[in-house]
Amino acid sequence: MTTVFLQLYPSVWGDFFDELIALLRTNVQSGFKLNTRALDFFLRVMTSIDEEVADLVVPRGKVEAVRNTLIVSSAWFLRLSFRNLADMLFDVHTLK
Repeated sequence: MTTVFLQLYPSVWGDFFDELIALLRTNVQSGFKLNTRALDFFLRVMTSIDEEVADLVVPRGKVEAVRNTLIVSSAWFLRLSFRNLADMLFDVHTLK
């Protein structure tokens, strides 16, 4: 998945993150419900992307390093945002 992401994002698959985030939502009659399996997948994909583009052992050119920095910052922002959202939703769900 990560290799495909690196080859296609952002030029061909610019909505990669939007599609990945869409997996987190499960439509139910009572409203938004968190898809916990999709959340696990989401966090694993985000971690894999981070590991692939942020690995300092692999030599990178300047252009690739700049691109990877932008990808990592976007990926971590999304990961942290949805981790907090998932924690919040889990807390709310367990209180009901």
